[in-house]
Amino acid sequence: MVTGLQGVDEKTGYVYYTSSQKSPIESHLYRVPLAGGQPEQLTHQDGSHFPLLAPDATAWVDRYTTAMLPMRIDLYSADGKHLAVINENKVAELADYHLSPVKFLTVKADDGTTLYGSIIKPPNFDPAKRYPVIMDIYGGPGVQTVRDLWEGASSLWKQMMAQKGYIIFSLDNRGMSGRGHAFETPIYHHFGQVELQDQLAGVRYLKSQPWVDSSRIGFTGWSFGGYMTLTAMFNAPGVFKAAFAGAPVTDWRQYDTIYTERYMGTPQENPAGYKDSSPANHAAGLQGKLLIAHGTGDDNVHFANTVELEEKLIDADKYAEVAIYPGRGHGITDPPARIQLFQRVTQFFLDNL
Repeated sequence: MVTGLQGVDEKTGYVYYTSSQKSPIESHLYRVPLAGGQPEQLTHQDGSHFPLLAPDATAWVDRYTTAMLPMRIDLYSADGKHLAVINENKVAELADYHLSPVKFLTVKADDGTTLYGSIIKPPNFDPAKRYPVIMDIYGGPGVQTVRDLWEGASSLWKQMMAQKGYIIFSLDNRGMSGRGHAFETPIYHHFGQVELQDQLAGVRYLKSQPWVDSSRIGFTGWSFGGYMTLTAMFNAPGVFKAAFAGAPVTDWRQYDTIYTERYMGTPQENPAGYKDSSPANHAAGLQGKLLIAHGTGDDNVHFANTVELEEKLIDADKYAEVAIYPGRGHGITDPPARIQLFQRVTQFFLDNL
C-alpha cells in the first residue's frame, strides 16, 4: 500500500514515495523511475521511516523509529547514502524503565487472511505460569495498531501493566489500514461483525498458549477501540472478564456522516446495518465488568453516545461504571484528568482481571 507521495524529481526522473511494501507493520521510502521500472528501497533498517524530501530532491531527512526506539533523525543523499546524524535522540531514562520487548506475530482469520499482532510479556516471563491478558484494540478504518514504531505514552502504560503481571496483546483486524482496499472492504455496510470475528481468532491464538489464563482475558480500546470493546463485551458472552471503553461510539446514528456513511451508507439505505452495528442495541448481552470513560465536551464521539448506552443498560438491568469528565474533549488529554483516569483504569484491571 502506498502511504504517501514524498516528491517528484523531473530532472533525474524519479518519484519518491512511502509504502508498506516490505511489511504491513513497517514503512519505508522508495523511488521509482518516471519512465517505469522496479521500485528501489532507500531505507533499510527494520521499523518505520517518515522521510522529508528536500524541494530539489537532492537529499532527504529520515525520521526513523521502532517499537523500542524513540524517533531519531538522519540526513541522506537522494540515492540513500548516509550524510549526517541530525538528532540521535537517546533517551537515557528509558534504561530505568526496564521495558519488555514488543514481539510481532501473525494469526489466521476464519477465512485464512493473515492478521498481524503484537505481544508484550511481563518481565521475568515464566512459560510455566499462566498469565492474564489485556487485549488493546482499535479495530477501525484508517488506523493501524500493530506497527513497528514508538508509541510514546500509550506504550509506557502498556509496559507498566506488563510489569504488573499482564500480557498485552494487540491484533489488527480486517477493515483497518495498511493492507490495501481489499483488506478494508469486508466491513462495508456492517461495522463490528468481521472485526469481532478476527479479534476472536486472536483469542483462540491466546487460548492455545499454555502460558495464558483463558479465564482472565480483558479488552480495552478508545474511540473506535471503545466501540470494539463494547461490541466484544455485548456479543461474545463469557469470553472477556473485564473491559475498559474510552469515548466509545454506541450508536452510529450519533456519529458524523462524512465518516459513517462512507462505510455504512445512510440510515435510510441501511437501517438493519445501523441497528445491528450499534452496541446500544446489544447492551443486554453484557457479561463481566465494564468501565466507560467519556468527556462531556467530546466533539468527535459526542457524549450522547454514552448517555444512550446507559439508558439501554438500565433497561436491561445491566451495570457499567461510567467515569464522566466535565468539559473534556475526545482524548481527555489534560494531565490531571488523564492521570486520574488511568489510575482508575489500572486499578479496575487489578481488581477485576
